Amino acid sequence: MHFLFCVTAISVTTYLLSMHLIYTAISIFLVSLSLSAQCYPKRHSTAAGDSWVGCSRQSSPNPDRTRSHWLLYELNVPRSIEEIAIWNGNIHGEEDMNVTRLAVDYSMDGQSWSSAGEYSLALSDSDPTYEGETLDQAEPFSAKYILLTALENNGDPNCVNISEVRFGLAESTTSTSEEEFTIAPQVYPNPMSQSAQVDLGDPEYNIQRWQLIDILGRVVAQGEERTQNFDLRLPRLSEGSYILQCIDDQSQVRSATLSIAHPE
Repeated sequence: MHFLFCVTAISVTTYLLSMHLIYTAISIFLVSLSLSAQCYPKRHSTAAGDSWVGCSRQSSPNPDRTRSHWLLYELNVPRSIEEIAIWNGNIHGEEDMNVTRLAVDYSMDGQSWSSAGEYSLALSDSDPTYEGETLDQAEPFSAKYILLTALENNGDPNCVNISEVRFGLAESTTSTSEEEFTIAPQVYPNPMSQSAQVDLGDPEYNIQRWQLIDILGRVVAQGEERTQNFDLRLPRLSEGSYILQCIDDQSQVRSATLSIAHPE
């Protein structure tokens, strides 16, 4: 038995995770999962606002991957993933953006990655009755971070398009407390260059400090903070993926993935 977490383009915070949803390479980053998305029914609309389009390749959180379109999901707690369902881009006339081959990687810390396989995806129907597909996953895996990388698309030279992702989670043997589903910080704009706005979204979370960690696990920037909404100002760092960690007075950490991209 498993639970379904549903994530659509519009329900993902644009920070693991933009392709323009999970960061803007796909750099959308999600870093929080919505329980209200489009989990019922299975059909997906053809509205452009119900999917994300990514047209900018960026450095991947997984150093074994090249610059690409990708989506990064951070779960609030590690989970056993039993099933992954994908809805390809379902916008009429933009079928060439459909992802035809997808890589799935997973990690417990956002630094060391394992592969869950590469999968061929069917094209969408560009029709409101489109119900997506479930990946032929070999076995469950445990992860806090899930990285989806578009390896090939249906012909568009620049862009890829995915409408929705759902994760089937193994049933927990312990009760689920409210603390497990903490509110992840939101960072915007994301990608950012040297400044962004951070919204913690939880008045009861008493932040004391923050730190920014690169894909090698190094702290590259840090500071003290006491407010729910604050300006994040950084030195000029290398383009790529980073993890923003906010730490409160109880040493509880809330994190968000962000992408740095400098204007040309």
